[in-house]
Amino acid sequence: MTLSQALAEAARRHAGRPALLAPALTLSHAQLDSCVVRAAAELMARGIKPAQVVGVSMHTSPLQLLTLLALAHVGACSVHVHPDHPLAVKRALAQQFGITAVVCDPGMKAPLEADPAWLEAKPGATPALPAGGDGPWRIALSSGTTGLQKGVLITHADALAEIARMSAAESVTRDDVLLCHRGLDSNWALRTVLSHLVCGGAVAFPATRSASHLLEAVKRHAATRLMVSPAYLRDLVEQLPGGGLPGVRRILIGGGALPAELLALAAERVTPNLATGYGITEIGTLALADRALLARAPASVGGLLPGVEGEAVDADDRRVPRGQRGILRFRRPGMPQEYFRHPEASAKMFRHGWFYPGDVGRIDAEGLLYIEGRVDDELNLGGMKIEPEPIEQALREHAAVVEAAVFAAAPDRGPPALFAAAVLRTAVDEKDLIAHCRSRVGPMYAPVRIFFVEQLPRNDAGKLLRRELAQRVGRRVP
Repeated sequence: MTLSQALAEAARRHAGRPALLAPALTLSHAQLDSCVVRAAAELMARGIKPAQVVGVSMHTSPLQLLTLLALAHVGACSVHVHPDHPLAVKRALAQQFGITAVVCDPGMKAPLEADPAWLEAKPGATPALPAGGDGPWRIALSSGTTGLQKGVLITHADALAEIARMSAAESVTRDDVLLCHRGLDSNWALRTVLSHLVCGGAVAFPATRSASHLLEAVKRHAATRLMVSPAYLRDLVEQLPGGGLPGVRRILIGGGALPAELLALAAERVTPNLATGYGITEIGTLALADRALLARAPASVGGLLPGVEGEAVDADDRRVPRGQRGILRFRRPGMPQEYFRHPEASAKMFRHGWFYPGDVGRIDAEGLLYIEGRVDDELNLGGMKIEPEPIEQALREHAAVVEAAVFAAAPDRGPPALFAAAVLRTAVDEKDLIAHCRSRVGPMYAPVRIFFVEQLPRNDAGKLLRRELAQRVGRRVP
């Protein structure tokens, strides 16, 4: 079975139920299916073919989602090309993945633009559905924190299997309305959207990604589920008016464990129905922690999902005892075994049937997963290796600090030293904060300077860009 066939079956079973919601837009499942078919017919008429690798250079919107569904209907393989990337990066991605056509937002004066009329529900021609479920569906991209993004090829069959796993773990039903706030360039967000549509649920889009528009969309569309980043959850805690979000049955937060204080504030001011998830592009969702688990093990990102195996190993790939910190590796049946057209990266990260995401952590006797840093986060300070997480934790324990990042930098071409950047909730003297850190980790591991910033630099997936902080200090731009 293909994704298109699964969505067509959902349209047959839930024809009149809402499927796609946005300001001035309401499409039922039957209408959405008709729109997808018409858009697919137009894309085919404009030269898009099955198995062709097609870039989608669009911002998150209902039209972007419809374009992705139409390409899947054709049988083409889509890959995200960020609209704001420099032209040189776009060309490098096209060469890396063999992109031969790109669909852009309307008004970009591109050879192939998505048409807003595709969202109008009216009858149209129906091209034949692609046969089978093993064809290419999407090239899912890594975060690209260490250079040009890598990608794994995902088939229709694997996408449907992951959607089924997510739907079961999340108990998604046809009564759920997911507010799509995370960008659809995120493989996790896209598959969460698809899991709701396949189950007969609805997906809603806010007018913009601002907190005010998110809150307005939650009320307008009676959203029951949200997906947000830890940084955005913090924005909600600070901006949400009294009363919280009583109709929201689940807010899923991606990006690792949350500070205990943020969890407590979010449960009080937003909703107690919080959950955290840990997933990676190359394998999918690996672990979930629901409300009850977060209450008793807030530092964990959850238990591994059925079918997922995880281990912590040492530098020589030897498994370490349960509960001991090590380099994490994971595997599950049917997962990709290589990066698409990138043998060097494949040899480094896909080994012995396992995938090594570069995370450091532990798995306890109960099977709960703890993410405690990155292999490449280890700081080298004149030959001394330093793990930033314990220092960052010490800074976060100060009442004035919301979040912190520790990094090594060499300003003015001098010797490298340890620095930190911190986001504050209340004013604090830098010297006092350094002294607080020293009292917990010792003078050897305390930063020599702490810069106060409005937000830490992160990529679209929410990962900290520690190298960018170091570059700012090197250029004397705190």
